[in-house]
Amino acid sequence: MLAKFWPNRFKRLSNGRKAIGFRNILTHNYASVDHETVYETALQDVPKLRRECVEILRESEDVVKDGPENRSGAD
Repeated sequence: MLAKFWPNRFKRLSNGRKAIGFRNILTHNYASVDHETVYETALQDVPKLRRECVEILRESEDVVKDGPENRSGAD
């Protein structure tokens, strides 16, 4: 949904497309999931993705709190 409705924010996720693909495999093709890959992804990639998401959410809260007219570059 982020990619569809807020593409400028989605572009800021360093591996957004890969995250979507990974999610699709986990939910639609679970039988083929390599559990070691899931574990390694959780350890190596999720912390960075989380930081990026938190930053985007914080900016979104500022837009809601302050109003989009008070923030330059808001989506």
